[in-house]
Amino acid sequence: MIIISDLAGFMPDQNFQSAVAIGKFDGIHRGHQALLQDLKNAVRDSKVPLKSVVFTFEPSPEYFFSKGRVKCLMTAREKREVFEKTGIDVLVEFPFNEETAGMDPRDFIRDILGGRLRAKCISGGEDLTFGKGGRGTMQLLKEESGEFGFLVRCVGKVSYGGSPVSSTRIREAIADGKLSEAAKMLGRPFGFTGPVIHGRHLASKMHMPTMNQAIEDEKFLPPFGVYYSETRICGRIMPSITNIGIKPTITDEHRPLAETYVYGMDEDVYGQEAEVGLLEFRRAEQKYGSVEELSRTLQEDMEAGAQFHRDRNSTVLG
Repeated sequence: MIIISDLAGFMPDQNFQSAVAIGKFDGIHRGHQALLQDLKNAVRDSKVPLKSVVFTFEPSPEYFFSKGRVKCLMTAREKREVFEKTGIDVLVEFPFNEETAGMDPRDFIRDILGGRLRAKCISGGEDLTFGKGGRGTMQLLKEESGEFGFLVRCVGKVSYGGSPVSSTRIREAIADGKLSEAAKMLGRPFGFTGPVIHGRHLASKMHMPTMNQAIEDEKFLPPFGVYYSETRICGRIMPSITNIGIKPTITDEHRPLAETYVYGMDEDVYGQEAEVGLLEFRRAEQKYGSVEELSRTLQEDMEAGAQFHRDRNSTVLG
């Protein structure tokens, strides 16, 4: 997959033509997945060879306009990994700033979609907006399609619980601890991906070795606490239990960190990429009076997690 953050330097060969899916893709939820499937269909059905292009914005408009107060369900790094697995040919991470936010929508269509990307097909959601004041819409794309020679494909909303799936709804569900609802809208458990880093090794001294992962500032987080989870690492999916928080008992730092105990894993995984999916909330983070009290609680968490996964496996197998 080619990743482009500066279209000015994108110089495709003369035979390059594309099918483009435009969206924010925050979370790559079921609605976004429908859009990606439509992109694949457009490439498959085309009578001429087309490259599949995902056009998104970095940072997201919500994150930019809120000055970082609205966090993202997925970081740019996490989205790249999903798009790579999806088989996208080109990912455009269009820089979103004051200048590009104020771009005339018709200039965007002419210079970016028609010019740089040579789009022959454009897929988007029915509520797509782009350009200055959000005046770029699916209707405008259809009006301009004849001049630039591209087909416009409008992808309808995907619903859950009687309402359209959206990144906002998913954030609200996660904030309320409703991880199963969030998973149904996402099409997978909500979680995070990142390399395993060294921590204080206190858990190892308590005979509960955990994986530590730093949390990027832009990442939306659920309430701090302990979660039953599953972890994909070294090509395997393994049962686990995860604490997300600032570890108030042992540090005064306020940087969020994820600590995950993976059942049955005893190898050294420092530096390995781990994908953690949160399945169910167990308890809120709290400060304990001593490390010994913390150790007893963690042991209870591990035992509860083991039972949770045994019950879950019985349900799946049954």
